[in-house]
Amino acid sequence: KYYMKKNLLKKLAKLAKLKLSDKQLEKYSKEISSILDYVGQMNKVNTDKIEPMAHAINIKNIMRQDKIKSQEFKNENLGKYFKTKAIFK
Repeated sequence: KYYMKKNLLKKLAKLAKLKLSDKQLEKYSKEISSILDYVGQMNKVNTDKIEPMAHAINIKNIMRQDKIKSQEFKNENLGKYFKTKAIFK
């Protein structure tokens, strides 16, 4: 069973610039301990034959091929800049 000690939680709260009362330290210590306990249970599960995945459902990103388009524009050379049509009105 995992347990988050109050002094460690107090140190983490200080690093996060949080001011926690003793009552809050007690409450969050119990809550974080239960979360760590749950994660510990998950670590016991045998996942040797399970493939890693990025999403819970099998989805694929459908992307189109980039197509190069010829665009005509006036090449008004302003040094290292170019003058183009306005895109905002």
